Amino acid sequence: MKGLRGTIVDETKNMFSIISKDNQVLVPKSISTFRFKLPDKTIVEVDGPRLVARPENRLKIRVRRW
Repeated sequence: MKGLRGTIVDETKNMFSIISKDNQVLVPKSISTFRFKLPDKTIVEVDGPRLVARPENRLKIRVRRW
């Protein structure tokens, strides 16, 4: 999955569904690291295990800052 680029179109507790040039791919969050490009061209790297939760429940979780 290294080098996979695309747009996230769906999210479940454990998976992202990403559409790439050729097809739709399911990527497990628990074993991946993601790089997101924000609208201002900033690139953010996120460890997948930090994202394992239902999207609506992640809003309630406090994030420890270092």
